Amino acid sequence: MLASSLVETGHQLAEQLGIDWAKFTAQTINFLIVLAILWRFAYRPVLTMLAERKRLIEEGLAGAEKGRQSLAEAEEQRRKILRDAESRSEKMVAEARAAADIQGAKRLSEAHAQAETLVKKAQETMDRERALLEAEMRKELGRLVARTTEKVVGRVLTPQDEERLRKEAVAQVAG
Repeated sequence: MLASSLVETGHQLAEQLGIDWAKFTAQTINFLIVLAILWRFAYRPVLTMLAERKRLIEEGLAGAEKGRQSLAEAEEQRRKILRDAESRSEKMVAEARAAADIQGAKRLSEAHAQAETLVKKAQETMDRERALLEAEMRKELGRLVARTTEKVVGRVLTPQDEERLRKEAVAQVAG
């Protein structure tokens, strides 16, 4: 009874609202057919397209993240290369300075050796010239002594007298 009263109440309510069950059923069937067609030909392809876009976006994001990581690695590699290059350049500069210091010291020692050689040669030349000058002065002194003696004595000296006077004068001057 309750069921029959509910059905009866439902029919009365439907009549009051102006619902025709035959039309309602036909419209419901039409709606379900349109829904099935839309589901198959519109909604499913849209869902597939959205899923594909989502997959492409995720791949793009993954690629971007991978690119960021690659960029970070490349930047770190660049920094490492720069540090290595700087280290090598500092080492090369230090080696060049050391080589320059060695070359400078070598050239300085060569210059000192050349200066010493020049000084020795100059000393030897001066010693030779002094010896030549002394010999020439002795000769000249002897000649002067001999002429002076000739004038004082008033006679011409023999070569033996001249030699003896020259030796005596040189001995006194050197002595």
